[in-house]
Amino acid sequence: MIVQDMKEEYVDLLVNRLTHSSLSLEKDLGNPDDSKNALRLYDGMVAFKRLLERKEEPLTLDKIVETGDLVNASAWYISRGYRKMGKYLVDTNIPISKPENISGDMERLVEAYQEAEEEGMDPFLQEAYFHIRFIRIHPFEDGNGRTSRLLLNANLLQKEIVPVIITDDLLPFYYSYIEQEDAESMAHLFRIQSQKEEKVMKEFQERYQASFFEHRERKAR
Repeated sequence: MIVQDMKEEYVDLLVNRLTHSSLSLEKDLGNPDDSKNALRLYDGMVAFKRLLERKEEPLTLDKIVETGDLVNASAWYISRGYRKMGKYLVDTNIPISKPENISGDMERLVEAYQEAEEEGMDPFLQEAYFHIRFIRIHPFEDGNGRTSRLLLNANLLQKEIVPVIITDDLLPFYYSYIEQEDAESMAHLFRIQSQKEEKVMKEFQERYQASFFEHRERKAR
C-alpha cells in the first residue's frame, strides 16, 4: 500500500514539475506562474495524464495528434489536428514541413521510431532522433515543444526509464541540438537529466518513507 501511494504521489509531483518546466522553456509565453498561463498548465497536465493512461499502447499517430489537441485544448483560436500554414520555426530561418507534407512526414517518423525500437537502438538516442525530427516537422499550429516533451517522457516511462526534465539553464544547448539536428548530443542531455531525476526519485522515496513511519509511530503512542 505504501509503495502504491508513494508512486501515485510521485507521479502527481512529476506531472506538475514537467508541465511547469516545459512551459517555462517557451519564453514567448512569459512567466509560467502568470495567471494567463494557468489554462496552458492545466491543458499540459491533462495531456500528460492521458498519455499515462495510454502508457501500454505503442506510439501512434492517433496518440500524437490527441496529445497535441489536448495541449491546445483551451486555445479556441488554434485549429485541431495538423497545422495548415507555416514555413519556418518561429523567430528562426529553420524550415519546417510544408502543411501538405505533414501527414506523410509524421507517418515516416513513427515508422522510423518503431524500426529503431525493433533494432534495439539505445532508448535515449531513439527518443532524441524522434524529438528533433518532430520539432523540425512542427506538425501542429502551436504547442509543438510542449507536446514533444510530454511524448518524450511518456515514451521513457513506457520503457520503464526515469523521465527527463529540461531546465532553463539547458535551453541554449537544447535548441542548438535541434537546430543542428545533433541527436547524439541530445541523447546525452536526455541521459544526464534522467540520471538527475533518478536522484530526485530516491530522495522523494526516502522522505516519503520517513514521513510515513513517523506518522505511524505517533498514532501508536
